[in-house]
Amino acid sequence: MDVNKKLQFNKGIALILVLSVIPMFAWKLGYTFESDKLWQNIAFSFAKVGAFGGMTMFALSLVLSGRYSWYDRLFGGLDKVYVAHRFLGTFSLILLFIHPVSLSLLTLEQGFTQSLALWFKVSDFGVWLGAMALYLLLALVLWSIFARSKYETFVKVHRMLGVVFVLGAIHAFMSGSILTTNAFMHWYMLVLATAGTLTFVVYSLLGDILHRSLRYRLVQVKKHGDDIVELELEPMNRIIQFTPGQFVYISFDELSGHGYHPFSISSSRRSSKLKLAVREAGDFTAMLARLDVGSVARIKGAYGGFNLEYNSKRKQLWIAGGISVTPFLSGAASLHQHSRLFGNDVEMIYASDDTSPYGLAELQEIEDRNKLFNVTLFDKDTFGYVSFDSLKSQIRDLEQRDIYICGPPAMVDSLKTEAEKGGFFDRLRFEEFGY
Repeated sequence: MDVNKKLQFNKGIALILVLSVIPMFAWKLGYTFESDKLWQNIAFSFAKVGAFGGMTMFALSLVLSGRYSWYDRLFGGLDKVYVAHRFLGTFSLILLFIHPVSLSLLTLEQGFTQSLALWFKVSDFGVWLGAMALYLLLALVLWSIFARSKYETFVKVHRMLGVVFVLGAIHAFMSGSILTTNAFMHWYMLVLATAGTLTFVVYSLLGDILHRSLRYRLVQVKKHGDDIVELELEPMNRIIQFTPGQFVYISFDELSGHGYHPFSISSSRRSSKLKLAVREAGDFTAMLARLDVGSVARIKGAYGGFNLEYNSKRKQLWIAGGISVTPFLSGAASLHQHSRLFGNDVEMIYASDDTSPYGLAELQEIEDRNKLFNVTLFDKDTFGYVSFDSLKSQIRDLEQRDIYICGPPAMVDSLKTEAEKGGFFDRLRFEEFGY
């Protein structure tokens, strides 16, 4: 899952930025500096901005780790939420680190030893909790950057961030005089700390209890080429409701130690069965091909804001790359079979190095029976790398179409950059990661 992307401004980003900035200044309401030295007041201010800004961003990052359905509308998809989550996590660490550094500067006049002791002080339990939270946070971040661990291990370690936050929040309310004297800051930080902690408990500690999964049975396993596995599942109780373009989290009872993994849905929304196509890229995906028919799967979702719904008022262009064709398979299979006389059409470009890539035959069958849909295999040897410049000769009404993109990060980034320069970025819909 590639979420190492730059932030794209939207309503959700605007909201979290406002919520993060408020406490960085609100702590000053009614506060009088005790020192008459400017540098000390500046260092103290940085300490408070780091503490309250970092704590707020940390709390919001935990809140965004919960998969609330309204996030899709606010951020434009769960993938955009993950980008915001990563942004908040990164900047919260920077701000929280500024807090003890600034406090250390305040004690420099008492000597370097006294300043250094602040980082290892154990006589004050509240300060000790804050130090432990900071050290654990640094350790987890360094581990996530340098360790090459399995996805399951990463998820488990990532959950420890909630524990770090709880320790830090207790430290803030035990040691923070401003939270005692400033009523607005007290309630503001208390609400955020409660929201972050509750989300951590509800979605991480009690996720399987409070968010029940749907049970499906594996009815067919197919291998396509060397590295693609297609799974077809039927419901054992309720049928999952989804919009083409969305994804689910899935785990198998036989592979219970590997937890839930996200994959895009490739089946029609009208089908009672659920179809997923997965590229083998690790231990979990490699084991899927060896699952026995009848294996029980647990499904959570559907999630995501990459909705491939037909719009009779707007023409659409779908651009797929490699295994990221899966959401478009679902979208194409779910198209209503209308004549062009009753609505606009959908053009699809399938970029692949393979002359017969996964799903092409199915897409061509849909094209044969649906006049609204047309698919073109865009192979590199004939057309070069997919770009809007190369597509203009193939699709003459390109400027009239809403454009949906899902593919390898390099392809998506290239097309996004091209659209920004061309002034039609607002017509793009894209995924920030592929499953």
